[in-house]
Amino acid sequence: MTDDTPWLAPLRDAVAARPAGATLALLADYRPDLARQMAHALGLGFVDCRQAWLSALGWQAHTLGLETLTERLREAMDAEGRGLVAFNSEALLATKPAAERRAWLAGLPARAWPAPLVLPLTVYADEAPEVAGVCDLRGMDLPEQSFLNRLAF
Repeated sequence: MTDDTPWLAPLRDAVAARPAGATLALLADYRPDLARQMAHALGLGFVDCRQAWLSALGWQAHTLGLETLTERLREAMDAEGRGLVAFNSEALLATKPAAERRAWLAGLPARAWPAPLVLPLTVYADEAPEVAGVCDLRGMDLPEQSFLNRLAF
């Protein structure tokens, strides 16, 4: 499969329009494989927020604030020297009250970032704000996920 599959075109356009901004990529299904493909195709780094920052906290992961997540994303961009696809942020979002979660999602595309940030959303895709910086891929014809790929995640 090439990186030039049709489903990536709107995401490429959205990211190109916001070279120092965040793009919320809305997906219908939880697809780690597509998040990694996004990073590869866009030339961005990849971070699994759950694995990188939440798992070490164990049962206390909910104590990590959303502003701290924002700081960690910036630090990861600095370390990578490029933009990021930040996968599994929803693991932390799920621990926050709806109002706090929605406010953070609404503010994310408006923030200035040092490089492009792509935040895939599935569980909270319906809570994404209706603003520039949202790329809705839920109606796209996405590649099938292989059985082996499902087992890997």
